[in-house]
Amino acid sequence: MRNPLYLFLLLALLVPAGRLAACDACGCSLSQAYLGLTPLQSGHYLGVWWQHQYYRTYGDPEFSGPSSGAGEYFNSVELRGRYHLSDRLQFLGIVPYMHHIRSNAGTRRPVSGLGDVVAMAIVTAFDTSDSLARKVRHRLAAGIGGKAPTGKFHQPGPGEVVNPNFQVGTGSWDALFNLSYTARMGNWGASLDGTWRLNSTNSADYRFGSRLMGAAGVFRLNAIGKTQLMTNAALLYEDAAWDVESGYFRTNTGGAALFATLGAEWYWNRYNIGVNCSLPLDQDWNNGLVEARARASLHFTFFM
Repeated sequence: MRNPLYLFLLLALLVPAGRLAACDACGCSLSQAYLGLTPLQSGHYLGVWWQHQYYRTYGDPEFSGPSSGAGEYFNSVELRGRYHLSDRLQFLGIVPYMHHIRSNAGTRRPVSGLGDVVAMAIVTAFDTSDSLARKVRHRLAAGIGGKAPTGKFHQPGPGEVVNPNFQVGTGSWDALFNLSYTARMGNWGASLDGTWRLNSTNSADYRFGSRLMGAAGVFRLNAIGKTQLMTNAALLYEDAAWDVESGYFRTNTGGAALFATLGAEWYWNRYNIGVNCSLPLDQDWNNGLVEARARASLHFTFFM
């Protein structure tokens, strides 16, 4: 689990993609690699996405003793847009606003503000999704981009919070690499979406661990009158390396998790509404001091 590049390549080669996606674990890393299942691959779009994650965090018992933990709620509202330059090249942009709440012993600590802006170029390697002569139709696309430090970063103190992701930005310029593959036969399809985020060190000499996110799943399209309903199910995997502070690994950071995800997409003319929810199947975040709980997302998209 500790070699993100190897796992990224393995997922890309072995697992069948689309919109089943991927969020980083925790906080300021939330959601910005979640590209989504968008069957209308051509054309521009604008959309609004809301995403929510819930975590339970605990103090290190060696220093703070037993505790009942604190609830951490990570929320983002994102404006997303895609510009379709050609059948081979598209550009994606994400502008997030973050609002997080930490609740502990009856006190609530909110953190909110503009998050880190994402831009990505997506190149279609091949696409036979419009071919009526093929029984099984395929699409393979690769993306490369970056994340700008537009969100505010507050360097966590030694014992300030267990989860250093409880803020709206990483304070660093980070690189993003994405690979997605979709296969469809009739109304059924299978999908893979994998993203690797390579993080750099910010001005406070803090570097969040680089992250791998991958999802593999199946989907089905159903015609309902003049509309279409797409239901999907997936397994979502996340892996984060240890954070590095002033040249030293920061203890109780990093980890991995596996989630089960269910979702539905409704399409009518140029409009799309989607909902998605996830629950953890297995996890080990921050040496067990952070527990992921339920996740949910809701989005509205207009295709132009």
